[in-house]
Parts: sequence; structure tokens; C-alpha cells
Amino acid sequence: MLIPGWRAWVFSLKAYIAMALALFIAFSIDLPRPYWAMGTVYIVAQPLSGMVQSKAAYRVAGTLGGAIFAIFVMPIFITSPELLTAVLALWTGLCLYCSLMDKTPRSYAFMLAGYTAAFISFPSVGTPQNIFDIGLARSEEIILAILCVTVIDMLILPQRVGPVLEQRLDIWFANVIDWARGVLLPRNLAEGASTDDAPHRLILDAVAIEQLRTHAAFDTPRLRRVQPSLFQLQQRMQSLFAVISALDDRLTQIRQHRPDLAAELDSGLEEIELWVKDPDPGRVQHLHKLLHSLEPSPAAIRESRDELLLANAIARLRNLVDYWVECQVLRAEVTAGTPAPRASAPIAVHRDHAMAALSAVAAMLAVGVCCTFWIAAGWSDGASAPMMAAVLCCFFATQDDPSPMIATFVQMMIFAVGIAGLYLFWVFPAIDGYTMLVASLAPFTILAGTYIAMPQTMLYGLALVVNAAASMGLAETYTADVQSFLNSSTALVLGSYTALVVTRLVRTVGADFMVRRLVRAMQRDLADISLGRLQISREHLEGRMFDRISALIPRVRGQAPEQGMRVLREALADFRLGYNLLTLRRLRKRLSTPAREQLASFLRSLPPFFKRRRSGRDHGSAALLDELDRLIATIGREPSNHLTNEILLTLIGSRRALCPEATFGSAAIDSLPPGMPPSRARVGTLEETA
Repeated sequence: MLIPGWRAWVFSLKAYIAMALALFIAFSIDLPRPYWAMGTVYIVAQPLSGMVQSKAAYRVAGTLGGAIFAIFVMPIFITSPELLTAVLALWTGLCLYCSLMDKTPRSYAFMLAGYTAAFISFPSVGTPQNIFDIGLARSEEIILAILCVTVIDMLILPQRVGPVLEQRLDIWFANVIDWARGVLLPRNLAEGASTDDAPHRLILDAVAIEQLRTHAAFDTPRLRRVQPSLFQLQQRMQSLFAVISALDDRLTQIRQHRPDLAAELDSGLEEIELWVKDPDPGRVQHLHKLLHSLEPSPAAIRESRDELLLANAIARLRNLVDYWVECQVLRAEVTAGTPAPRASAPIAVHRDHAMAALSAVAAMLAVGVCCTFWIAAGWSDGASAPMMAAVLCCFFATQDDPSPMIATFVQMMIFAVGIAGLYLFWVFPAIDGYTMLVASLAPFTILAGTYIAMPQTMLYGLALVVNAAASMGLAETYTADVQSFLNSSTALVLGSYTALVVTRLVRTVGADFMVRRLVRAMQRDLADISLGRLQISREHLEGRMFDRISALIPRVRGQAPEQGMRVLREALADFRLGYNLLTLRRLRKRLSTPAREQLASFLRSLPPFFKRRRSGRDHGSAALLDELDRLIATIGREPSNHLTNEILLTLIGSRRALCPEATFGSAAIDSLPPGMPPSRARVGTLEETA
């Protein structure tokens, strides 16, 4: 059993004080449904101030949007309950779809607009002339609760998001240093350790940073000013992630198959490793000169595939130095709160339109089923059923399988209804006045609030408080009766079970299914890039890929360890391959006609390769490898210049991403034209490839 810590008790006491204040004001100004304010306090309450303020802002926007829609459609469709049901179900589904597509804290406004319309419209079916008053009352109650939570949070031990965000940035930088040092010099790793888990930690750190960034803008003005720097820092973090991942692959191959080349690199790697720990911008030029001295010549990379791999590794080292400097500069801007003028766009994310549409359909069906039963039965208290169905289908739509969480919520709801019954028919008849009311609520709400503060038990505590508040139906005068209580409680439970059944029938998918969808989405983008059907920037592509890998990590944990690691390794390889395909598409027109046609043939062979790999059949890697090696040989015979050098490095990176199991001493890759022993000279500054 989890025991709440002092932070949980502080959070709960603050929420209780905000609830007491909201009830006092609601009773004082004769608001009709103070229990709306009571429940909203606990929905909006968050452990960090920025989270409170952002959720409050988006809840106000969603509430007003839903209220305006309800007030607009009710007079139009009131004479046709079937059409009104269809319109409200469609509105709920549309808002849920928009919410799932947004993937920022702003998505809460869309979701809330969806089910707020249901909360206002369905109770007004019998008295449509009161729709405006009900919409206004709900807006007033919600805004009152939000103001109370925000004020209390600001006055009593506020905890800002800004310092938490900067702490997560420090953790990310420290983890990057550890990963880079382990990649550059494996002796830095603890005995028996590897760098395999480092990318996963960095991805999860980056996800946490993105979640905190939006909230920090609300409570930390300095971080609000540096949003462009934060966006660019996140983009550079993703680029650096891809570079270190590629560098890990290249150095591992060189150490395994050409220890003599690895020995030549050691002195340079040691200098870069020391610099990564203590990045001095004044030494960047020295490091570039050092890499210049280690780089094979254009002739060497045409004579030996191992030299080509070495050149690719050195290009990645150059990227590592440049990106790490940029990250340090951007981190300093964030700390100082003084961003340099720059244009930047938010991080791109993966959007699954089909799953969002399926979630919307499930919500519409659940609302429609409840309304159909309500209308057919002529049940006067049945409005709560479609309302609760809409809420539950929206709340848990981000889950692969929402049904377990909905089931837990329903169990807590039944428990909460029992608690509300005790209060309504045993406690409240024995008390009188606001003071006694608030005092009687203290034991239950404060204890439940501590569990809202803990992530592991948040759902239990929130379901208890919110459903108990709704079932109590606090008002200015005591008007509870057993029949109305049982009717409304039955409607709540019926709506919840309807949402559960519809979700299990329509919306439930497994983690393995979502893993396949994410992998398919990654490979679909790669196939579209290779065929020229997708025009996308490097930053946009890496944002999408990064988001997909971050979604894969928690899902593969339920698979066999070996299978999960294989999925993640292939996803990281696809991440790197995306860079290379963009480079090949960008440079292909500057090749000679035979080389360009051979490159086009290779790019056309990638979509079938990805399809075979997904199906589990023979990947066809041998044929693809042969075609790629012939292409590398052809490019090697082209005139030596910056263009062909860059394409060669890109192709060797693509080879490692597509066929990592292929070694560099096989007959298949001894097909380059013969030449003199490799010589060492600077190749030239090469573009970013992976």
C-alpha cells in the first residue's frame, strides 16, 4: 500500500482549501450547482503551478466552446431528439478527434468542448428554455473553481514548472555526456554495461522535457521568452541523438573488424571525449583540425570500404562537436532568459489519424447507445448516462486499450456513489450551514486528495472525489431523496458500463498492434521519401521519427526482451536512414545519367524491402545489399568531388542502417575498383548524413 508523503498532503490541503473557497463563493452568490465547482477543483488541481495554469486556461476555453455550441444547437434540434442525439454525438467525436491530433496540453480544450456540450444539452432536454441559464451556470461554476485553485496555488507553497524543466534539461545533458563517453571510449562503461539502454533513457527524457515546456511558459516568464531557443534546443537534441546513435554503430564496426583503424582513431577520440565532458568553444577549431588530420582522402574511400566507413565515422564526430556546441549555446540562452533572434517551429510529432477516428467513432457510438435507451425508456433521470459515456470515452482515448482504466474508474465510481449516499442520508441531515458542511467533507476529500497527488493512484483518488461530488449534488438547500439519488446513480453506472462495452468491442487494441502500426508509419515515410512522394524537411522528419520511437519504448517492454530490443534497433536504424534518403534525393540530379538511374533503381527497391520485412518473410537483404554495393561501386567510379564524396558517405550510412548484419570483409563488398594503398588527406566538409 502506498503511503502519501508530505508533498501529497500539502497538495491535498491546498485542493481542499480551494474547494472550500469555491463552495463558499458559489453559495454566497446563489450559483445553482456548486457541486460542479467542487468537482472542477480536483480536476484542475496539479502539483506544479504551470500545470494548474495551463489546464485552467484550456478548461475555460473548452467549457466556453462547448457551452456556446450547446446553446446554438439546442433550439434548432429540440423538436427532434434523434437529430439532437446525432449532432451531439458527432460533436463529441469531432472534438475528441481534434484533441488526439493536437498532442499538446492544448488538446484538453478540444476534449472538454466535446463533452461539455453533452453536460449542458442533455439535462436541458425537458426544459429547453433554460439552456442558456444552464450553459451560463456551468461556465460560471467552472471559472470560479479555476480561479480558486489558481489563487490558492499561487499563495500557498507554489511549485513552478520552470525549475523542474531545467532540472530535466540538466539530466538530459548528463545522460548525453555518459552515452557519448561510452561510445567514444568503451572503457568508460561500467563492467558488463553497454550503450544499448542509453538511447531509450534520452528519448524518455526528451519526452518529459516537451511535456514540461508548454506548462513552464505559464509560470516562468523567463522560459516563456525563450520558447524559440527551447524549440531549437529540442531539435538539436534530436539531431544529436541521431548522430551519437550512428557513431556508436560505426565505431563498433571499426573496432570489431579493423582494430588497426580503431587504434589510429584513439588519440582523437580521447581528446573529443575530454572535450564533451568540459565543452570549451575555443577548442572547436582545434578538434576540427584534429579530425581533418585523421580523415581518409577521396582516393582512399574509393579504394577501401573500411576507409569509407572510417570517413563516415569522422563525419559523425564532426557533427557531434558542432551539435554539442550548439546545444551548449542554446542551453545558456535558456538559463539566461535572453534568446538570440531566430526563427523556429514547434517539434513535429506523429499523428495516427485512423486510431483517432476510431476513438471518435467509439465515443459517438457510446453516446448514441445511451441516448437511444434513454429516449426509448422515457427515463426522466437518464441524461447522466450519455454524459458519463462521453466523458469516459474521451478521458481514456489515448490508451491502446482504454477498457482496464474505464473498468477501474467504474469501480471507483460505485464506491464513490456509496460514499455520497452516506453523506446525503446520514451526515448532511445532521448538520446545518456552510462551516459544518466543509468540516464534514474534510476527512474524505483530504484523504482522497493525497492519492490524486501520486501518479500511481491518481485515477483512484480522482474518480472517488469527482463522482462523489457529482452524486452529492450540493445545492443551497438540502433536497435529496432516495429515488432521485438511485435513479441518477443508476444512470451514471449504466453510462459508464456502456462506454466500457463499446470500447471493448470497437476501440480496444493491443500493444503489439500499436508497435506494428508505428513501425509501419516509420517505414511508410521512408518509402514515400525514397519514391519522392513525401517532401519533408530534416527537422520535421526527425521530429516524427523521434516521437514514434518514444511511443515504441513503453510498448515493447511487454514483449520478449530480445524481440523488443530488435524492434528498437530497427527503429533507430530507420531513424538514421531517413537522413540518408533525404540527402540522396537532394543530390541525385547532380549525378551522371547512368549513376542517377542506378540510384533511382535502388530507391525504388526500398518500399518492397520494407514490406517484406514487416511481413516476416525473407527480407531480401542479400539482393538489396548486392544492388547497394553495385551502386557504391558506380559512384566510386564517378569523378572525385564534394558531391560524390558526400553520396558515398550517405550510401555507406544507408548500408549500415538497412543491413547492419552485413560485415565489411565479405566478398559482396570487395567490388570497388582497385587502386593504390589508402592515403590520408582531408576529404572536405561533408553534409549531415547518418
